[in-house]
Amino acid sequence: MILEFSVSSNDIEIKNDLFKFKFQLDQQIDLTDFVKYISESESNITIKPDRTELLKSENSDDCLKLLDYVFKIIDAFNETFFEVYSLPKNDLELF
Repeated sequence: MILEFSVSSNDIEIKNDLFKFKFQLDQQIDLTDFVKYISESESNITIKPDRTELLKSENSDDCLKLLDYVFKIIDAFNETFFEVYSLPKNDLELF
């Protein structure tokens, strides 16, 4: 599954062809529905654009913290996915 991220100073949007999640930094953030959605994926998750571009220093500290947390959720999913399906990690991208 490819997740497309867009980041502005006050929000983070994560989407693909089937869904869109928008997290606004000035409101309470609940990642429960996002976690439920990705947990049902039948493939590993790829982030677009890559993390390096998303973690630019021009983003606010709160934005970077939220991105880091979302990336940790995705990494945990991918790790579990590779274990469950017995796939070698180096055969698939973890971006």
